[in-house]
Amino acid sequence: MSNHIPLKFNRYQLLSHLNFGTRNTHICGRGVGKTTNIGWIMHNVVTDMPRSANALVCRTYLQALTRTLPAVIAGLETFGYRLGRDFLVGKEPPRHWERPYFPPLSYEHFIAFPNGAGYHLVSQDRKGTARGFNIDSWIADEGLNLIKQMLDDEISVANRGNLSRFAHSRYHHSETIVSSQPILPESKWLLEASQYYRIGGQDYEDFRNELVDVLMNIIDANTEEEIEHHWQFAKKLKREFKFYRHTDIIPVTNEKLTSFFIDADVFDNIENLGWKYIRQQRASMSDLTFRVEILNAIFTISEKGFYPDLADRHLYDISDYSAFDELIYSVNPGEGVNSLLDPSINPQMPLHIACDYGGSFNCLLASQEYVDEERIVSEFYAYHPEKMDNVVNQFIKYFGSHPKKEVHFWYDQTAIGTSGLIEFNYADEVQRLLRQAGWDVRPHYVGAAPPHPIKYQFIGKLLSERDPSLPKVRMHRENCRATYNSMRMVAIKQGRNGFEKDKSPEKKSSVDQAKAPHLSDAFDVLMYHKHADKQQGDSGWSGGAVGL
Repeated sequence: MSNHIPLKFNRYQLLSHLNFGTRNTHICGRGVGKTTNIGWIMHNVVTDMPRSANALVCRTYLQALTRTLPAVIAGLETFGYRLGRDFLVGKEPPRHWERPYFPPLSYEHFIAFPNGAGYHLVSQDRKGTARGFNIDSWIADEGLNLIKQMLDDEISVANRGNLSRFAHSRYHHSETIVSSQPILPESKWLLEASQYYRIGGQDYEDFRNELVDVLMNIIDANTEEEIEHHWQFAKKLKREFKFYRHTDIIPVTNEKLTSFFIDADVFDNIENLGWKYIRQQRASMSDLTFRVEILNAIFTISEKGFYPDLADRHLYDISDYSAFDELIYSVNPGEGVNSLLDPSINPQMPLHIACDYGGSFNCLLASQEYVDEERIVSEFYAYHPEKMDNVVNQFIKYFGSHPKKEVHFWYDQTAIGTSGLIEFNYADEVQRLLRQAGWDVRPHYVGAAPPHPIKYQFIGKLLSERDPSLPKVRMHRENCRATYNSMRMVAIKQGRNGFEKDKSPEKKSSVDQAKAPHLSDAFDVLMYHKHADKQQGDSGWSGGAVGL
């Protein structure tokens, strides 16, 4: 490892290190330096506690392999570490390296360092992966996706022992959760860590929401005078709200328990990112997405959302990752992923697909129907100038080895109009490409889309799971992330004929179209037309042809 690495921490990073406590919660927007911060915490843990065994916790193993692990490696490299020289991932360390006091039975899911310290790679979808561990600290990435009960039952209880060896270290038995703003009610527990500010006379949520409004004024200002005026007010708000470490004394043992909650937005890292980056992000996102993901606004699910019944229960994780284990050794682990590695996909069952089409964005959802469950297993999409054929070819590649080459294609009237972007209408093009690749295509033309209120009522009934005649909908947490986020952000607006889905983000070139309603529209086509006629007491919409 290099002897001299120049460091310059931003406000968020500096405050989090100066106030590091037993329990740390970092709620951060995109671009604030979370990855670098995790790398610095790991560096301190490793150097301050040689031969310690720690845990890096993720919601899913696929997340750990494809997002968290590459980010952690990049974060460590910021401080001079080099993979293969200063640490190993998933490999038995050489004999001259030290071992942890409580070494893993296998190094297959372990990050090892020469002084014997290391990190277990733990995911909540691999049941019991933390049971039996004795760990000395843990860090959790993407905290909004974590299951708190499992965190308490498996990870926190394993954070024990070695007091005689590491009592000197501020990092011993520490817990650190790094997350973007929690969106759904299931993840709002993260904000409970900020309650000590309210007891101390500061309201964190009021501060953050007021600050976000001011920051939006800065970005959307038309003159330098306006920018300066709002910027001075923003700095005043940040000065007035004091982030500090809180100490509780535990009765009986008289032990001190320190907690530190901090949040950060893109302006906390503006010296590294620059004004141009913030402007680019503003131009590429909807107002809501920008406020939440970049400015770290506290998100409340609006009653005006088109999918108010959408919840974490509609996501599923795969339970058997044995087929993925070899990917841990890959430099780019995501590149080798295909349908055969996913045990949630039944290789002997056909697939069902629905699409959304357009000049700026094309997408496709794939599902399988079980006895009482509609399982959406994957999503595919492409931006302009790529066309629908690119999306279909993604599907063909991913499911290239799927034994049951049968696909049911659900489409409405939006698929049969001609487009200047392709020689045929969309429905013909999708079927042609699939059949050319050897798929037996079963088309289901459903005619006109139902009115928005009818679709809204049915999808609400489906997602609420209050009608036993309807299947439960489950989406692959990792493979359908964009679809879930698209649905989460869709609003209702008042139209000429009553309320309707707000499709205005699709018309804005500045909005990232993966976060516009396109993917949610594909979901609607697939779910409504497959299942509306099953609901109790209602035969659904009959505004067009059904089936071919």
